[in-house]
Amino acid sequence: MSDKPELLFVLSADFGEYVNANLFSRNQPFQSHFALPRRLINYVGPHRTGVFPYGNIKDLVELTTRLRPEVVLLCSGYLFSINRIFTHDELTGFVAWLHQSGVSVGTTDPWLRIWALKPDTRFTIYSGHRTEPDAELSDTMTSFQKVMEEHFSNTPHVFSVPINTDRADWLSFYNDRFAQSTQASHERRPHDQWLFVMSREDLTFLMNLEDAHFPHSLAQRLTELLENERNRITLVAPPRLFDLAKQDFPDSDRLTLLPYCDFDTFEGLVRAADIAVYWNVLSASLLYCLYYRVPAVFLSKGHQVRVCSNLYDHAVEHVYQGRPPLMLNPQDSFPAEADGLIDKHRLDEWVSAISAHFSHSPSPSRVIHSLRQHERK
Repeated sequence: MSDKPELLFVLSADFGEYVNANLFSRNQPFQSHFALPRRLINYVGPHRTGVFPYGNIKDLVELTTRLRPEVVLLCSGYLFSINRIFTHDELTGFVAWLHQSGVSVGTTDPWLRIWALKPDTRFTIYSGHRTEPDAELSDTMTSFQKVMEEHFSNTPHVFSVPINTDRADWLSFYNDRFAQSTQASHERRPHDQWLFVMSREDLTFLMNLEDAHFPHSLAQRLTELLENERNRITLVAPPRLFDLAKQDFPDSDRLTLLPYCDFDTFEGLVRAADIAVYWNVLSASLLYCLYYRVPAVFLSKGHQVRVCSNLYDHAVEHVYQGRPPLMLNPQDSFPAEADGLIDKHRLDEWVSAISAHFSHSPSPSRVIHSLRQHERK
């Protein structure tokens, strides 16, 4: 093996997994490769290198054999079978093969460790368009979580947020090389850029369980914001949302409706924003907001909190450092200026305090060293 570690991220089918892998690997003194399921390949920018599609375990074994990485990070350990990429037995066999080949293995998703952190956790799963929980499916998911927790109990876990624990195999990281420059707080610009971000799952949750009329309310809020000539708005959301409210959204060259985009384009939108508005307090891309010091506000806690209420407490404790995020009522008018909203709720100070806490975590290089040391034990 060379002195320059090779790292392979194996992603499931989640945009957030790429966010974590991107945060970990950028501008670091090691080579990183990314194995993505074919459904995610179209979201990789054309200039990206070291990205490989896979469809099954055989593809991953062949890729790993060819690249000979020193570390493989499974992003995450439990989603592969849920997303029907491969079975639990195939996953456990792949992990065993990696260990036999001398490859260090880690996992990356906090869902996989929520059971260890909060033993009373259970899942409340909704199926189809039902407004009541599916008890059988909820029990099945909770049981599956226990199985995965037991299987990966001795596998190091990499967190992209600080975690208060004495466990040496739970590894938080902070990449101080990720964002080489950040915009000045309250820098006066000719316009204010608002970024609204919604996932497909949160749209489904809102339409089925919370507020079927919300597309109209959202269009009304955007119309009000555009009455201020300073405001520019980009809405990144599922195409279905635009179909539902196409007659309601204002016709303005200061409003951009974007039905998803590639990973790098999305990151650029976050970096250019003066304020971000989310429907999910657990979205991994919020970490971009922290790294780029972009204040964020919320219109809902999100679909994941509905599935597992303990995750909100987990996020407030470990991500938001005991400072609950600002929730706005989408039925009410927003402040007309981003600066007014930021100043009123001291959001700049909030972001800076959280980011400062993150910065005490070890570098990605130190985490890789710990993963390799764990494998040698």
